[in-house]
Amino acid sequence: MSNPVTNPKDLRVRVKELVEQSGTQVVDGVVTKLVEEEVGKRKELIVKALGQLDQMQRDLQKIKPDQTQYAVEAGQVKSIGEGTFSKEKAEEKVKAEAQIKKLEEALEKAFAGDYQKLKDLVK
Repeated sequence: MSNPVTNPKDLRVRVKELVEQSGTQVVDGVVTKLVEEEVGKRKELIVKALGQLDQMQRDLQKIKPDQTQYAVEAGQVKSIGEGTFSKEKAEEKVKAEAQIKKLEEALEKAFAGDYQKLKDLVK
């Protein structure tokens, strides 16, 4: 350790000495900053993915049967059973379910440390 600081010149000398000896502190500081930035990006990615997943699930709930089956009984037309999906609506529902599954799997991988699939899916 150097002499105690007793005047402005000593202060400048002391600062210069500490700056010259700060190599590992600088490196450690840079590493810490870069880690914090990456962790922040990953947090934001997960939050954004969860928002997209919520929206996808709401959109899925909106896909409803678009056809009704009818029967003729005693000269009257009556609706029978639940509504059914047209081929297009059924395909739309299957596609939406597949997208949800894909995003859920990417989130699981991200929680395990592999963020690449999630980065590819989240926009």
